[in-house]
Amino acid sequence: LVYIEADRLLSAPSLFAGLARQVAASAHRQHWARAEQAALRSLAAAPPGGALAEPAEPLAGMLAFLCGEQHRRVIFIGDEFDAILALRPAGELRELRALRDTYKYELAFLLGLRREPGRLAAARPGEPQASAGAAKLAELFEQHTFPLRPYSQADAEIAIARKTVGWPQAPNNVQLDQLYRASGGHAKLLVACLVYLQPRLHLPWANIERGLLADPGLAQICAATWQDLEPAERQALWQLAAEQTETTSPDGLARLELRGLAIGGPASIFSTVFEAFVRGQTEPPAASAEAEYLGSLRDPAAAPRW
Repeated sequence: LVYIEADRLLSAPSLFAGLARQVAASAHRQHWARAEQAALRSLAAAPPGGALAEPAEPLAGMLAFLCGEQHRRVIFIGDEFDAILALRPAGELRELRALRDTYKYELAFLLGLRREPGRLAAARPGEPQASAGAAKLAELFEQHTFPLRPYSQADAEIAIARKTVGWPQAPNNVQLDQLYRASGGHAKLLVACLVYLQPRLHLPWANIERGLLADPGLAQICAATWQDLEPAERQALWQLAAEQTETTSPDGLARLELRGLAIGGPASIFSTVFEAFVRGQTEPPAASAEAEYLGSLRDPAAAPRW
């Protein structure tokens, strides 16, 4: 397992050299045999020409050693990968895809992205989607993309318990339920609601809820969440808030449900705070079918087969 903070590789002179260093560092942290570590350091420092030509060295030589000779599996686990997929040269991304094709049974990428990979590839400036290296790399993930949903109520209560250690008085069971209803389990909203609630535990919930709906910090989090949505999702959310369910796009609603932003049947917005924010927005323009690109989010309840 190779853990990478992908945003740190954005400005690196060579993406492949940076990844190779991370492989060697991971082997050291996992206490591999000294001989294997020495071989990896040698490959990272002076690639001998390995499985692929430049610019994929020295990573290609390292993977030839690990996957070809040692029969090991290498899994890159990366956070904040959006910038690499959006901004690194297309040739580099094609080479990264070629490495995956060469070692398809031994090499895998598990990446955290704020937007769907196909959407990021399509948005690259000045490059046709069909020929961009980003599109080739995005193909690896498009059918295996799972949305990050808000906390379930049980997970939200665990998070609240961690965040309220040391409070003179912890929220009671009724307040826990109301906190979850207000935040919908959205991590940032949940923490902001807790910050607001701490000095007001003695007040009736009706007073607390009015304050939450008027709090500028919560409104800022809602605005950021709103802006991160695709046009079809914003339109579907606004229609839900306006109770225009008969005109809500089924595709937009299905994506909201996959993201956990629409819950229940009939569907409603996941958080009362976010619902109040959406009701305060002007109706968004209809999503353009030509401009809209919707990826293939998988059922979050599906079990990955490793």
